[in-house]
Amino acid sequence: AVVSTQSTGMVYTTGETKKHDIENFPQEESQLSVTFKLKSINVDEIEDGTVQMTSYLETLGVEYEIKDLKKRTGKISTRKGPSGQGTCTVAKYKIVVHSKDISFTASNKTVGQVSSFLRSIGIEAN
Repeated sequence: AVVSTQSTGMVYTTGETKKHDIENFPQEESQLSVTFKLKSINVDEIEDGTVQMTSYLETLGVEYEIKDLKKRTGKISTRKGPSGQGTCTVAKYKIVVHSKDISFTASNKTVGQVSSFLRSIGIEAN
């Protein structure tokens, strides 16, 4: 039974069961192509995270590919002069961001296991 109201334009359905509400659809175990990007300003963190992640992928039996990406360099300029009158002096710093891509193909369940493993060792996965 479908009840509609003219003033609001909304349609309400009541007492109607549809076939797709009752059936339980089997979920397909499809393969997903996933890339985890590890980025840090500390090279040791990147290397340690890569070793831990690849060893975990090997225990799951997943084939993976690692790509070293080039370092990205950024410049940061900050004012370090006096708070009152005087000459303005600027300090210039350079920041280097190291990154690696780890790509693999796995099921949705395996991807969930990998992301929860990364969170457990302190790597933030979005």
